[in-house]
Amino acid sequence: MKRRVMSRRKLVVAALSIVFAAGVVSAAVCAACQGSGTGSFKCSFCNGTGSKGQFKCSFCNGKGFVKCGSCNGTGQR
Repeated sequence: MKRRVMSRRKLVVAALSIVFAAGVVSAAVCAACQGSGTGSFKCSFCNGTGSKGQFKCSFCNGKGFVKCGSCNGTGQR
């Protein structure tokens, strides 16, 4: 009997599709920021613009908002 060997990438994709279908990943999303990783307050360093002059704001990483306090900016619980 000949065995087919799945590549590592195909195996990971198959496993992730099962996890997404089961709804396991959606349960791990931060309820406070809905997965965005940003809080509801504008960055005080760039005043919500996301840039300081012609450079990306280093405090908010160009997002214009501070990190979510519940998930520390990860977007997950």
